[in-house]
Amino acid sequence: MLRLTLTVAALLASSAAFADRGDVYLDLNLSPQVGWITHPASSTDPYGSPFEPHSMFAIKPGLGLGVRTGLTDQLHLGISLEGAGSTSLTGKGVEVQSTSGDLLTAAYVELAAPVLMGWRFDSGSSLTGVLELQGGPLLTFWGASALVDPDDLDEQGRPAQFPTTIEDSWHVGALVRAQALFEARIWDSFVFAVGPSLGVSWADTVGVHVGLTLRPSFAFGSAL
Repeated sequence: MLRLTLTVAALLASSAAFADRGDVYLDLNLSPQVGWITHPASSTDPYGSPFEPHSMFAIKPGLGLGVRTGLTDQLHLGISLEGAGSTSLTGKGVEVQSTSGDLLTAAYVELAAPVLMGWRFDSGSSLTGVLELQGGPLLTFWGASALVDPDDLDEQGRPAQFPTTIEDSWHVGALVRAQALFEARIWDSFVFAVGPSLGVSWADTVGVHVGLTLRPSFAFGSAL
């Protein structure tokens, strides 16, 4: 098993670099990530920091599909459609309609369509690095939110809900993201990339998003 692993690694490292010009990539984007976000109902400042006590920490698995093309051997351009979401979010010390409590949100969803521009370094092999900058429209949904009293618990430890109505809401904004990827090209037409990402969003409130990008891709075109 060790000999097979070393053989595969040697073949990848010694193979010639593949050109990108004219190639088309069909991408599957898997993005486990975390975010710091603020419910629009709890914020009086749409450009305030997402790290305030009333902000929410979210674990947000994401999934997307994209297409890219090589404009040159190094520069590629593309677009993707992405979705991510989280549940059971809590904002502490929130004031809504002159009532203070904890804000609970059962469902949070993000939908985005970022355009991306990336630079592939010519490493001389099928193992290389890619730097990408992405940006585009963002749509967020906040659903099943309630303001509760954390000091008034029932026998099951559940907080009492204030008679404050918080409507489900959609918000339109934008997302900017940067990511640095380690890329391996295998079997001519299969590419796998992995690396960290950092994003900032605005959809009536500011969000910060940190994650890991896992991107298997199928490549075809004139450069193969």
